[in-house]
Amino acid sequence: MEAEESGHAPSSACSWTAQEQSLLFSLPTVWSVTFLRIIRSRSTEDFSGVPYNMTLLNCLLSAWYGLPFVSPDNILVSTVNGAGAAIEAVYVVIFLVFASKPSVRAHTAVLLAAVLSAFAAVAVISLELLDGQPRKLCRSCGW
Repeated sequence: MEAEESGHAPSSACSWTAQEQSLLFSLPTVWSVTFLRIIRSRSTEDFSGVPYNMTLLNCLLSAWYGLPFVSPDNILVSTVNGAGAAIEAVYVVIFLVFASKPSVRAHTAVLLAAVLSAFAAVAVISLELLDGQPRKLCRSCGW
């Protein structure tokens, strides 16, 4: 009752299960109007592939962060963002397949290569160069 009077939602309203978070994360992507349009018209038209590549990088980095050997007790972060990375990877592949111009396909492919290279660099650096105290320092800085 107090929560309603103060205008704040009760704290239990924010405690979602992993399934609810995964469903919430995937709903906009599963029934994406943009990609249904791309598949139906067999062309990317004037859509840009940049947001999908950047979202893929975000999901990959977040999934990496959530792995137990990188950051303990964050497996839910890794699970949800791993699913997001898989969905975004499908989107990037669809974008590459239906690219309307060879230059758009080439730009998207180069950006995808850059995204995968950046992720690989972060993974290698965090495993090989940052061990023990430096890793703890980087984790406390948000990386």
